[in-house]
Amino acid sequence: ELKERYYHGFCRRYLSPIMHNQLQVAHGDDPFRQHEWQSYCEVNRLFATKVLEVYAESSMIWVHDYHLLLLPSCILRKMRTAKIGLFL
Repeated sequence: ELKERYYHGFCRRYLSPIMHNQLQVAHGDDPFRQHEWQSYCEVNRLFATKVLEVYAESSMIWVHDYHLLLLPSCILRKMRTAKIGLFL
């Protein structure tokens, strides 16, 4: 269920159209869903925890695409000196 809300919900139904300039809000139908946003945040925090388990000071962390846009922030809150690259 977390994957469904995170990936098929927030990433595919909300972020993907925004990132590809295809968001269409017709007749006031806002595609944003709070519970999907919360799942997106949770998954990004889970990824941050896993990354920090294997992170070394000499490491460079690469984050790829809109699925993990919050990941750099989640990591930097716990490891201020982490080196992070973001590719969209």
